[in-house]
Amino acid sequence: MALALYNPNFAKLQINKFKGTCTTCHRESYSAKRCTRCGIARYCNKTCQGQDFVHHKNICVRISQFEQAKDRIDATLRQEIFQRARYIGISCFLGSLPDRTRYALIGQRVAVVVHIMESTVDESAEIPSCCIVRVRDVINEDANVIFIIKDALQAMQLVFLLGVANFMILLNVPFLVPSTEGKTGNIFVMHVNQVSFII
Repeated sequence: MALALYNPNFAKLQINKFKGTCTTCHRESYSAKRCTRCGIARYCNKTCQGQDFVHHKNICVRISQFEQAKDRIDATLRQEIFQRARYIGISCFLGSLPDRTRYALIGQRVAVVVHIMESTVDESAEIPSCCIVRVRDVINEDANVIFIIKDALQAMQLVFLLGVANFMILLNVPFLVPSTEGKTGNIFVMHVNQVSFII
């Protein structure tokens, strides 16, 4: 007969897995159920869930869209992301991107999935070398991804991908946050390998 040994770390993980705070009444409980669509919000009962429905439904849909997009990331790319030095995961928040100073010191540690809202290509040049793409994260924070691509083949590939993709993964870019609040931050991309697209 084998003995079961008590592991305090495993016990703590199990407690945290089932313990949750109700999104509506903020009571802690071991029986709080997760929202079946987004899997993030927790509720004591159907009454609490019903009271929060008006506030939760829009963010719930966005969270589930982003989770589905993360599930569609190519397996090879996913493996490559987690094999990169210092990478710790995949996020859906623009706030996970490092600013220019942190990027210079430690690089990027999290790949960030963003929703492509609209794109504008500079048609004045023979090669569409400048393209501005407005992106939005899961909590509706906006940013401009500014592509400055010199290679004609990469520029054509970029225009094609922007036409068919709904989501983009920011892999290796700093986030230039403006000094004044209320303005959209900029992310400069000089090579298409700094991003990837989810179709």
